[in-house]
Amino acid sequence: KELSDYLGKSFVRASSFVNNTATFDVTILTTAPLVWQDCQLGRWMPRAGAFSGDLTGCTEACMQGYFGNSTDLGKSTCSGPCPPGHSCSEGSAEPTPCETGTYMPQAGGVSCLKCPPRLSSHEGSTTCDLCDEGFFQRNESAQVHEDSDLCEPCPEHGACPRGTTIASIRLNPGFWRDSLATSTIYACEGNLSNGHPFERSLSDPNASSSPNRCLGSVTGEGDEWDKTTGDRYCLPGHSGPKCEACEEAHFFSQEANRCQACPSASDLASTAGKRLCVALLLGILAVAMYRNPVARRWLGFVPRLGLQVKFKIVVSFCQCIVSLHTVYGVTLDPQLAFWTSALEALDFNALDMTIPSTCLGSMQARLLISALWPYAAVAALLLALAAQGLAVRRATSGVLGSALALGIFVFFLALPSVSRNIFKARQCAPYSFRDAPNGDYERSYLVADPSVRCNEGPDGAWGNDDFRQLAGYFWAFFFLWPVLVPAVFLLLTLRVRSSVRNHHMTRLAHATRFLWRDYDVSFVWWEVVDMARKLVLTSGILFVDTEYGARRLLRLQVASILSATYLALLALARPYRNSADLYLACTSNLLLTCSFVSGVGIKLCEEGQWRQTCQDFTGLPSSLAWSAAAVGLTAAMLLASLLVIGGKACAKLPSIRLASTGREPFLELPDQCHFHLFLSHAWGTGQDQTHTIARQLKLLLPQINIWLDVDSLEDISRLEESIQDSAAVLVFLSDGYFRSANCRRELYAALASAKPIIAVREVDKGKGGATVEELKAECHLHCIDESPAGYPAYRGPEEAIARVFAVEPIEWVRLGAYQLETLKAITLRMLGHSRYYRHRGGHALAAGLRVANSGECPPHGFVAQHTLLVSRVNPGARLVAGEVAGASTEGGGALPVAVKEAEAADLAAESQSLLLLLNNQTFCEDKMALASLLVRAREAGCPVVLLWEQDPDCGGCPFHIFKERTPLELQLPPHKLFDDLAVPLYRSAELRKVSLRQVLQGMGAKPLPLSQAAGHKLGASLNPCPGVSECEEQS
Repeated sequence: KELSDYLGKSFVRASSFVNNTATFDVTILTTAPLVWQDCQLGRWMPRAGAFSGDLTGCTEACMQGYFGNSTDLGKSTCSGPCPPGHSCSEGSAEPTPCETGTYMPQAGGVSCLKCPPRLSSHEGSTTCDLCDEGFFQRNESAQVHEDSDLCEPCPEHGACPRGTTIASIRLNPGFWRDSLATSTIYACEGNLSNGHPFERSLSDPNASSSPNRCLGSVTGEGDEWDKTTGDRYCLPGHSGPKCEACEEAHFFSQEANRCQACPSASDLASTAGKRLCVALLLGILAVAMYRNPVARRWLGFVPRLGLQVKFKIVVSFCQCIVSLHTVYGVTLDPQLAFWTSALEALDFNALDMTIPSTCLGSMQARLLISALWPYAAVAALLLALAAQGLAVRRATSGVLGSALALGIFVFFLALPSVSRNIFKARQCAPYSFRDAPNGDYERSYLVADPSVRCNEGPDGAWGNDDFRQLAGYFWAFFFLWPVLVPAVFLLLTLRVRSSVRNHHMTRLAHATRFLWRDYDVSFVWWEVVDMARKLVLTSGILFVDTEYGARRLLRLQVASILSATYLALLALARPYRNSADLYLACTSNLLLTCSFVSGVGIKLCEEGQWRQTCQDFTGLPSSLAWSAAAVGLTAAMLLASLLVIGGKACAKLPSIRLASTGREPFLELPDQCHFHLFLSHAWGTGQDQTHTIARQLKLLLPQINIWLDVDSLEDISRLEESIQDSAAVLVFLSDGYFRSANCRRELYAALASAKPIIAVREVDKGKGGATVEELKAECHLHCIDESPAGYPAYRGPEEAIARVFAVEPIEWVRLGAYQLETLKAITLRMLGHSRYYRHRGGHALAAGLRVANSGECPPHGFVAQHTLLVSRVNPGARLVAGEVAGASTEGGGALPVAVKEAEAADLAAESQSLLLLLNNQTFCEDKMALASLLVRAREAGCPVVLLWEQDPDCGGCPFHIFKERTPLELQLPPHKLFDDLAVPLYRSAELRKVSLRQVLQGMGAKPLPLSQAAGHKLGASLNPCPGVSECEEQS
């Protein structure tokens, strides 16, 4: 263009020079302002001055901290300073936003600053107003850039991406929190495997097949959260704390760890039908066993094992063990969880045994059913007993007594579980629902029903309507069960204490024997003490650390201390009547203490991530090892019970028992009496014998109280009072008894108070023995006191003789089997005078007594034919042989012994024996004929059984007389007649029975079972003496 076209213009546009430089070093000078157009962004050119060199795109770059986003910039600051949140290096065309995690608080920034620890930022931020990854902002309104401590570490089991606030914390699957305002996260029990949550399918997090009921956070921010209950963390159909609240008609199953549908009516009917069938089969089996004689014989052995006390000890132990989970929060390792389920049957929780309690409706309904079903059961039993009583015309008092006994048994079994269910109405679990600077705000939920809220947090509201209504139910049933039932049991035991101590069996004492019969008479109330211990351990301890008790160790520590203390108390008090039961109770409490200690180990090791710490502190690697220890302790208790029962069954301690039932007799004492038996004896001739009687009776009857001078006499002037304090008087008749003034005092006091008199006579002349006639003569001579102090109305010796000898005196014999029969006879007469057995018509005593595990001689008999030979020149032998033949059929299944005359028999025949009766006529008449018969019998190999008459009235005489009369040929080899022991023959039925059995034993008979009818018949009367007279000595 022409130069004139540019006159008046002051800009250079698209200037070009050779090689883009001023030719020949030309410098352009200008004084007028220039407008540079089409400059590169981020560059500028001066408006005036001299320009030379390369001028392409403008030559000057914008300075640091500034940017140039225009093509006609004419100064170094270009478009202006870099804005906050950005950085501008030299020649920047545009501000560069600060990256995430950096910031620029002011304009003109050259490079962005890195955020302090814990803080982060968005892109282009002027401040670090976000928490970094792994941290969260608790107070969303706070300015974290002013204090980085406001960003706190992410809670365990949670995930905190950058910018996480308390509401947006992401939870791992298997965990739950109460609201979006709390950082406290709770593990959902049962959702963990080795301490780590199961993986959940991200493609379908709500799928019902998910192993977790607690889903955790699905996608984090942007979800539709329910900020009240946090249900968004739960599977559909689950809600509430740890997702354990179920929708209607569903219950939470601990085994499945999720909600399941309640059983239908048909399912319940099927279950009830199956259990009813089992009950009917057991009833039929029981009836069949009762009607079977063999089974009844074996069942008669059961009472001897003392199973009642062992049952109570084992049940109490198992009820405490079952409460480890529900009360103490101890959960066995899943591999051993079956053990707790197996023991739950002994908890006798009627609700959970039939139908899940949640399926019964509201908590109020469950509480009503739980607390009232035992009363309903007892009422039903009472109606059944009343109906039976009307049918058989049974007395009302008997029906009420049976109902009371059954009620005590039912309440004993149900008390721990029912009380625990009652306490659950106040057992709440707190959960943090809002974080606060001075402590988290919490709201608690009822453990038994998570849909019931116990409180509403910091506003002080006391629960919802359901919880407020439960308060009335709780206090009513608290009085009805944990308070009233033990109190009634205590009143009952105190009411019958004097009767039990005096062995006076009243109807009330008989009905309440379940409470006191296993304990010493001084500790009849101990069952209430044990019940209180069990009540505290299984339910009362819920009041210890009510908020966190199931999570902490305090309850376990308290329970361990209580169990150890009770163990020491048992060892010191020794309340049990039987030492084996005491040892079992001590073992139970020792193992229970160890179980609580194992529970501490389980709780310390139940989280997998603490495994190394668990091993370092406890010595065992995991909760599985501690669970195995707890199971082992429980199994040890059950094994100990079996060993005690087995030991009891195999015990060889002798004891007197009723032949009809196999049980120990009940030793009743009349009112105001403290001794069953007073032993009256002459010190010179009866002291040793009565001491033996007292010692042996106490061994055979551990419950008997005997007055014996060396043990009980404090003041000889009070002999008459001691007679009054005794239920019966045993008069030991020996030479000089009636000559003793003190013996006569005791006798007169017994006559005055009409005490039953049991006469026992010493028969051994060498030990002070005397015949009945000699004793009567002695009484006639000395019992002539007029108006004695103890019996002013005494009518003379005839009265004393009539009372003392009204029944044939029991013969006292020291030899083993005979002594047992004497002791049995004493006991039988003592029991016969007892009001307890008199009111029962004596039926229980009709079959007599037996001594278990002793040297008692059983019946003997032959399963093949056996013949007993007697000589016609052996006076009285024929009659005694007939008695032996009768005794041979005493046992069932035996053949009677045949009796034949020896003179006409083949002495060499098999299966026969020769009886030689030794009395004052033996070897008198036809001495040589009898001697010849004995020689031939010896030579033929026929066994000779010697039977020595003991009663002088029946021809008894000292043994040396026989040796003087017997021909020397029989005493010397090879015959040696007296090398065989002679069986003593007594006249009294009790002792004669033993003599006849020993004769059969000497003949080769085998022991046989006792026939009760035969045994009673043998002891029914005295046996007559054979007609014998004094032997006239022959030279």
